[in-house]
Amino acid sequence: MTYTNLEDLFQENKNWPPDSERQNLYAENLAIRENRFNDCWKDFDRQLREDGKSELKIWLGYFAKSTARAMDFLLGKQIQVGASDQNTPEDKAVKEFVAASDFHQTLFEAMVDCDSLGDGVLKIYKDTEGSAIIQSNNPSIWYPVVEPGNLRRVQYHVLATTFARGEVFYLKVEIHSKIDIEHRVYELNSSLNGNTLGKRLDFTGFAEEFPGILEREVHNLGDFLVIPVPNIRTSKDVYGTSSYNSAAKSIAKALFNRYAQIDSILQKHADPNLIGPKGMLELNPVTHKPMFRGGGRYFGYQHDPNMTPPRVEYITWDGNLVPAETSIQRQIGDLFNELELPPVAMAKDIQGAVVSGTAYRLMLTPLLAKVGRLERAMTPQAVKAIRLAMRYQGTPVDDVVIRVQDAMPKIPMEERQGISLLGNMPQFQGEIGGAWLLQQLDISAEKADEIMKDPTRNGGLGGMM
Repeated sequence: MTYTNLEDLFQENKNWPPDSERQNLYAENLAIRENRFNDCWKDFDRQLREDGKSELKIWLGYFAKSTARAMDFLLGKQIQVGASDQNTPEDKAVKEFVAASDFHQTLFEAMVDCDSLGDGVLKIYKDTEGSAIIQSNNPSIWYPVVEPGNLRRVQYHVLATTFARGEVFYLKVEIHSKIDIEHRVYELNSSLNGNTLGKRLDFTGFAEEFPGILEREVHNLGDFLVIPVPNIRTSKDVYGTSSYNSAAKSIAKALFNRYAQIDSILQKHADPNLIGPKGMLELNPVTHKPMFRGGGRYFGYQHDPNMTPPRVEYITWDGNLVPAETSIQRQIGDLFNELELPPVAMAKDIQGAVVSGTAYRLMLTPLLAKVGRLERAMTPQAVKAIRLAMRYQGTPVDDVVIRVQDAMPKIPMEERQGISLLGNMPQFQGEIGGAWLLQQLDISAEKADEIMKDPTRNGGLGGMM
């Protein structure tokens, strides 16, 4: 749902939240991310065997794994944040801010939401000491109000959360413009169809819940203190699209059902069953009925007492589950494809084989493409958040650079071969080129410069290079 008028959000006696479809999708994706499938797929509770128990269902956490793997490759190695030139006053100021604000964890939380829910939301505020803090917010509380006819021209970013005073619930609203923040409180009324929005209340009456917060805070920064980080978004979309797409969900439902069916069959035939004459059964001392002591069942039949009784034998089950297991493997492959999660990222299909770094990177192409897409969405918004936060607290620095480190596992032999080839090229014979090559071997910049400036590094005396 698109909002082009601020007051359209806050119409009295209207349902809250107003965009239930988006909220339901967030709730579903959040439950999937946390492997709480029973909470989001309530119609999926099938009776898999005659006792009706649902414990036999097996939930596979491939959705959560897909997000975890993307974060491993995007933020598995701590990103480098600073100025374009190291060891400058600007560089030190940026690094001090990042260290003090727990920025790395905040960015991780926002990007998990970006992948699984479709949007990450960063918000900047001041703590009691006047320091600017960047925090991540769940996108379910975020409502952008856009310019009529232009989805990309945002007029306001609205954050709305509920709170309680005793048994009465209220809606706390933050309306962010480019020059100020307005705080409001509304009543929330319960009904059979959910919550409805009540009257706007005097904000000063809630000083106990929100101490030190003014009804209107002016910052005059010329930009919003709410910064969204969208996932895939087209020209007609206000919100980003989750990586947990409808195709992946439909495949997962079929996969979980088939997986559980096979498991129930194997459980049913796990205990051995016997067949033999009824005379082999013993009587229950209480019910005086024939009974069998064992893990499985005993199938007894009548036989001619004048003939030699047949042997008591196990019943063997000759079920063919190969087609079902083949179907499961195909569905897992389809699910991996929809989640952009190559099997090699889950340590599948290699089985101990040694592959080159190039081959490994090619097999990871879908995941690397997804990570590159997330990086392109994350980096400019994260830089913007740091710049705004530092201006907000009175220590402005415009030269902010974020470098995302490659999380691909390194293969030392291949790296050394490549560096050795580069080292023989004229471009890398000098001090600068040599120092850069040394840094590729995880030698610090300072140590690399020291090595390259050492007059004896080629075995010669002072002045011989």
